[in-house]
This record gives sequence, C-alpha cells and structure tokens, in this order.
Amino acid sequence: MSVEDALLIVDAVLQQKRLSNVQELLFRQAWDGKTYIEIAESSGYDASYIRDVGYKLWQSLTKALGERVSKNNLQVVFRRQLARCTTPNRSGAATALSPVVPEMRFVPPPQDGRYIDWGKAPDTSLFFGRTRELEELEQWLRDSQLRLIGIFGIGGIGKTLFTIKLAEQVQNDFTYVIWRSLSHAPAPEELLLDLLYFFNQGQEVTGSLDSLLSLLMAHLRRHRCLIILDGVEAVMAGQKTTGDYLSGYEGFGEIFRQIGEVKHQSCLLLNGREKPDQLSPLEGDTVRSMQLQGLDEEALNAFAKGLSDSIAAKELMEFYGGNPMALKIVFRSIQELFDGNISEFLAQNTPVFSSIRHLLDQQFNRLSDVERQIMFWLAINQTTVSHKQLQSDISANGSATGLLEALYSLKWRSLIEKRSEGFALQPVVMMYVLDHLVNEAFLAITSGDLEFLSNYLLLRPSSSPPVRERQVRFIMYPLVSRLINNFANRDLLIAHVNSLLSSNDQGLSNYCLMNLRLLLQQLQMEPSTNKNDNGMSHLRVALS
Repeated sequence: MSVEDALLIVDAVLQQKRLSNVQELLFRQAWDGKTYIEIAESSGYDASYIRDVGYKLWQSLTKALGERVSKNNLQVVFRRQLARCTTPNRSGAATALSPVVPEMRFVPPPQDGRYIDWGKAPDTSLFFGRTRELEELEQWLRDSQLRLIGIFGIGGIGKTLFTIKLAEQVQNDFTYVIWRSLSHAPAPEELLLDLLYFFNQGQEVTGSLDSLLSLLMAHLRRHRCLIILDGVEAVMAGQKTTGDYLSGYEGFGEIFRQIGEVKHQSCLLLNGREKPDQLSPLEGDTVRSMQLQGLDEEALNAFAKGLSDSIAAKELMEFYGGNPMALKIVFRSIQELFDGNISEFLAQNTPVFSSIRHLLDQQFNRLSDVERQIMFWLAINQTTVSHKQLQSDISANGSATGLLEALYSLKWRSLIEKRSEGFALQPVVMMYVLDHLVNEAFLAITSGDLEFLSNYLLLRPSSSPPVRERQVRFIMYPLVSRLINNFANRDLLIAHVNSLLSSNDQGLSNYCLMNLRLLLQQLQMEPSTNKNDNGMSHLRVALS
C-alpha cells in the first residue's frame, strides 16, 4: 500500500475537512517512519508545532476511523482500512473507496482475569543468563512499595530482552501488563492515550496532558498494573548531560515524576541508555535504578562454542565488556570468516566492527562537550585517571565546569567505569574513542583549524614508559601514517607543519604548540630523500 492510497482514505473519511499542507507533509513523513524531530528538521517547522499538529491529526483520524490511530501504527491501520475498502462485491469487482465504517481496534482478551498487551515486544526464547539480576529485580517488583524501576546500560547490553523476560516472570502478580517501545519518540499525550485505550479496554478518551495523566494515575491506584517502556533515550535531548528531554517532550518528566511520587499500587518499568533527571532525587523506598553490566562468564561461554581457543575467547569477552550484541557480531564473524580461529581474527586488527561502531556512534554523538573531553582524555591517558587529574587536563586550556555532573552522566550511560583509583574506559570503547581522536587530529592538521589540538596533548611527557608506548602505538603511529599518505611523502608534510607553526606561533596554546613540535620532531629525526618513503619505518618518540 502506498501513501497515496492512504491519503485517498483520509480524504474519504474526513470528507469536507481536507488536510492542510503541513498535515499532509506530516502524514507523508510519518508514513515513512520519520520521528517528529526528523520531520521538523526536514521541513523547517518547530518540533513542538509538528508534534501538536500530529497529535490533533491522529485524534481526528481516530474519531473518523473508529480505531486508535497514532504515528506508530499508521501503516497497520490504513492497510486494514484499504482491505475493507476494496473487498470484492458479489460480481467479483472491487468497490470504490468510500467512507469507512468504524471498526474497533483489537484489544487482547483477558487471560485468567489479567489483561496483557506485549505490543511489538521481541521474542525472549533465546534469552539466557542474568539469573542473579532477574532474581533481584523480581524481588523489587514484588515489593508493593516500588512504583518506578529504571534499568540502564550501554547499547547492546541486553536491556530490552532482560526487561521483557523480567516482566514475563512476574506477570501473574499484576492485573494489567503492557509493553511499549519509545523508539519512535511518541508525544507524551500520544503515549498516555495508548495506555488508557488498553486500560479502558477500547474506550477512547481525549484531553490535555494533565487530564490524561490524572486518568492514568486513577487507574494505577485502582488496579495493580505493570507498564514497561523501552528505550527512554529516544525522548531525551542529545549533546547534553543525561536527563534533559527533547523540546516538546518535557511532559515525560511529569509522567515519571507523578508515577514515582504519588501513592498507587502499580509499577513503571523503564529502560534505556540514559537516565532521566527525575529518578535520582526520587530514589529510595519507591524508586530504584539498576545499571545492567556485561554477561557473567557462565553466560558468555555460550557465545564461545566452536571457537578454537577458550583463553583467547575469554580475553575477547573482557575486551568487549561482556556486551551480548558486540560478542554475537564478533563471534559470528570468527566462525563464518575464520572457521572459529580467534588468532586469525586478531591478526586482522579490526576490533571495532562497523555495526559495533554504529552502536557507539549513537551514544557518542549525544554527548555534551565536557563529556567528549573526558572521553578523549581517558583515551589519551590509556589508564585509570583520577578526578583531580581529569580536572587538571581539561582546565589547562579551558574550563572544567560541570566535570562532576558529566562524570555521573557518563557512568549512567555506561561509557566509563568507576574504579577505586578513578575512571577508565572499557577496551572496546577505548579503541573507538582513539579512532575518533586520531581522526579529529588529522582533520585539524590537514585543514589548518587547530582548535582540537589546543584542547588535548596527544603524547604526555610525564606518562610512564608503558603508557607512552601505548600512546605511540594507538595515537601517534596511525596519525602520522594517515598524514604522510595524505601529503604523498614526509617532506611535504614537514613543510606543512612548519607553515602551521610559523603562521600561528604567537596565537597557539601550549597544547597545540607541543603537539605540532612533537609531530615535527618525529618527522625530522631521519629525513628521507625517497619520495615514496612513507616514513613509518622511522617512527620514533622523543618525549625526554
């Protein structure tokens, strides 16, 4: 079914109320699965305006079609309506499109007096492990005082399946169970309407956010309900520390606050990569959070079946932090491309697969400036770093304001680890950030825009010999290699670096001067007369 077919049905059911230009634009892009934010960005409208237009349009279509319409179920509803509009008549010909007779949306029938709607929740038949965490969370959910539970962790760690498995195991303790994904970023009013439609068993309601939330809270008081919301980061703002909402989505904060604060007998089970601001102040007897870590060794062994070296497999598991999605990608590749031989895989020196990189991109691109600075400095230091050292590194050429808040945010994003000596990165995250670091340094040098090099010292004279060796291997070596390949040979690169120093010498920060002089020192150690010499055979480090 095409969007044009759907618009014909819209024209038919709305009759004299034709869609405005912005309504049609929104309908077409919502049909393609775009979020309100994406629609706003592509059309030039304000996101809150687009969300409001969408909310009113779905309300009109719901009334006209007689079944719940939202951005998330648009294609499903209209395919069903098209099938009804084109049902063959007695002569075998299809009838023309005409106003559609209202049809009630399907509501799952009760099972032993309980109402359960899993929506589009994934199948958990292949779920394994997490026994300890499941037992702990089951006890939490059976505690009638708990009103809101948050489960957070890095992408790929298994939050969605874990949450569904948990809900399956405790569903008999609740009269109503409903699972919904927030991945399509529904408006808060849209989510409330969806929940109330289920709780009211198909009875439509309308109203403002406040009135809809009041109806929901009344239901949570009358009945023991379990609401599972998956992927809360979809309604939260990026490029800030965790906790803030997208413009127009602040209503989610009020929903979470009321569910956590107001007395009732139900529970909201929330998961995501980022932790909403409302949770921390509320945590205690009625609100709790868990940070989901990597799988334990027993569960991880299931990934390593058929691999040639169990010791190397264990090291790989540690490198990827026990992340189920990352390990599934890596071990499948080892099986299919290297016949289970881990050593051959390691020889390729490609630990960060494109799919794993994409997973980390989604989180890295949402970081604030100070969070990015912390990530880069942890990668440069190549070891556990204290809060005092991070503060010194960042404030040397900028401001360390908001450092504690950013560290807290990164910890709840599961992008950094807190250890007794300070903070560190998981190995796979470290390699990912180092790739970013080298790329940013390369772009700064080739473009002449040296701001990035002013904020970081790529090689530290004060580092221990083992750390300096790693800094050379993972930062200097790939950077010099890329630069020489870009400039055709080392002599041209030396000339370019000299020109950067001579033209900017008075205005460069200490970090930038040290980075350029160190790079120049590396390149000038053993000048090459060979135009084809890429210089890598002579790479040395002079930090003394």
